[in-house]
Amino acid sequence: MNYEATINQCWVATIIYNSIRCWISLSFHHFLSFENGSYTFQQKRIMYVAHIILLLWLCGLTVGSTFNKNNQHASNLTIYSIPFFTSIANFQDNKIRHVPANFFWNLPFLHSIKLFENLISTIDNNAFGKVPTVRTIFLQQNKLSVIKRHMFAGLPVLADLRLFSNMIYLIEPQSFKDNPALINLMLEDNALQKLPGSMFGLQNHPTSLNMFYAYSNPISCDENLVWLKNAEQAGGWITLNSPHRMICHSPPFMEGCKWNELTAQDLTDTSGQCCNPIRTL
Repeated sequence: MNYEATINQCWVATIIYNSIRCWISLSFHHFLSFENGSYTFQQKRIMYVAHIILLLWLCGLTVGSTFNKNNQHASNLTIYSIPFFTSIANFQDNKIRHVPANFFWNLPFLHSIKLFENLISTIDNNAFGKVPTVRTIFLQQNKLSVIKRHMFAGLPVLADLRLFSNMIYLIEPQSFKDNPALINLMLEDNALQKLPGSMFGLQNHPTSLNMFYAYSNPISCDENLVWLKNAEQAGGWITLNSPHRMICHSPPFMEGCKWNELTAQDLTDTSGQCCNPIRTL
């Protein structure tokens, strides 16, 4: 964290606050009447309200800022120190390869992390775990191959996670167990042959995964995906986006079948008569 930048920011806010506070006090002194050489209770109350409004306004100038380091050709995150009041950390379009543990630690206002269009292949466990306020993480268009169990641990309000256009072939069990608020999960355009239900944990799946993207993966349409069909049913907790674009690549007799044309029973059927597959000439 950039303590020097934060201290400077606080000094600036303090100077501005004290300057305007003096102006308010002088204005009240000049225009308002006195009783026994002091302000009346009503006048004091008005002055206090004015000071509170001033403080809130100054907080609005500092809290909610964006830390932009996009397109800097940076290869290492640790060369940066993020100011304390940052709400959006943007590292888009660099050459970053690794996200270290606790890099985003002690940023209580942070709600969005943008790391897309980099070369990230490894993310340490708990890299995001000490920023429980984060709601969006953008990691698309990187070089990730495995989603590990503790990669997104400790993110109770994470709602939007974008992992498309990587090289992901494996999602470890319970990888999204600690993300009960997840609404948008984008896994399309990867190398996934399996979509294990265990990635959400046994009992702690998101309440309502309204946007689940999984097309453009070499999916194996077999009994291991019955959970997904059941979760899609009316009143279920998953809505699969563009199911007609999710094409089965295996087993051989299911190759070319569209997901939206299949039933849970088809996934356990080995007869090969469950769909009209798309054939490529």
